[in-house]
Amino acid sequence: EGGGSYPSLPVSRLVVRDCVVADNSANQAGSTGAIALEGTSLCDLSGIVMTANKAHLGGALSVCDESSASLDNVTMSGNSAEKCGGAIAISSARGVRVVSTATITDNFSGEDGGGVCLRYVPSADASQLSCIQGAVPPFLV
Repeated sequence: EGGGSYPSLPVSRLVVRDCVVADNSANQAGSTGAIALEGTSLCDLSGIVMTANKAHLGGALSVCDESSASLDNVTMSGNSAEKCGGAIAISSARGVRVVSTATITDNFSGEDGGGVCLRYVPSADASQLSCIQGAVPPFLV
């Protein structure tokens, strides 16, 4: 569950634009700090900063099941996860798509993926992935 938002309808679409998502926390095992996507949820994040969010999995964002997220001009910094994905934890075959720019920097995880953690994903295409000073250009996993 998400400390900030937890879309839980069978098909949910969450749109977050031009804001700061900060200081959310969830302490339960398997929880996410700011936004948790499950089932077939869709999430569009545009022009936002996600910072100082804390959780067990995915400090800022977790993308599970058949859910997916689209990031457009998003900064994720200073988030932390006890287990996996300081900024983002992905365990969805549909994953996360970066539309323009996502800057993922200075996030922490106690175990795996300080920035981004992929778990239980049968395959991922990282051919378009490159990192330049913490900025991640468009990619799809």
